[in-house]
Amino acid sequence: MFCQGKLIKIFIFFAIILVFSCAKNNVRWSYQGKNGPQFWGNITENYKFCKIGYNQSPINITLPFDNNNLNFFYQEAEIDKKTMPNQLYLMVYGKNFVVNAINHKKYHLQYIKFHHLSEHQVNGKAYDLEMQLVHKSEDEQWLIASFFIAQNNQENLNFQQLIEFLNNKNLTTTLDLKKNILHNNASFFYEGSFTTPPCLEAVKWFVFKNPILLSQNQINSIIKNTIFVLKNARPLQKFEPQKF
Repeated sequence: MFCQGKLIKIFIFFAIILVFSCAKNNVRWSYQGKNGPQFWGNITENYKFCKIGYNQSPINITLPFDNNNLNFFYQEAEIDKKTMPNQLYLMVYGKNFVVNAINHKKYHLQYIKFHHLSEHQVNGKAYDLEMQLVHKSEDEQWLIASFFIAQNNQENLNFQQLIEFLNNKNLTTTLDLKKNILHNNASFFYEGSFTTPPCLEAVKWFVFKNPILLSQNQINSIIKNTIFVLKNARPLQKFEPQKF
């Protein structure tokens, strides 16, 4: 008989599977070749938004970054490794959430994933990595807090526990997630989509301006352990400033 915590973890995992693998017969998509990004929308009807969507992500940010309208309420949490198409997800359990100051809604952290190179760019510049923290509200709305990661000469001690977890074979650990984000950081807000099939829209993005600095060894560890292809960044999508 499963305990309540175990049932919650199973529910969250299969909810994520439903969002990212809703195509029949487990249709395989990739980042190159005949099932690469330019063909995602043709693979199955369930991926049609990858081709016909109006507000797709990622984008090149050319407008000014604004005040941070996202408040983080993170604490120590249980983390599980889950192998997903083309990369590793870090599933998060516990009371970690953000509050969107624009609509005053609470969004609970579901999982963390990394992209190399960064999917979003700033004035045409891509960073070494992009860390995307994916949240969902109680009414099934999605919000992604995104941090760039750039190279530094020194190791970032706040990331060391996470790096060690990625380097070992353990499938579960406990991390204090407050250490892994950069506070007091301006952000750029827009409404876009998931950057992987089925490319569903109405996703609220907060892309933060200042990158988190890691050593080259730490960056290499993240790439080696979480990304199963040479690059997993979707090409930039068209963007027109939105009025809210």
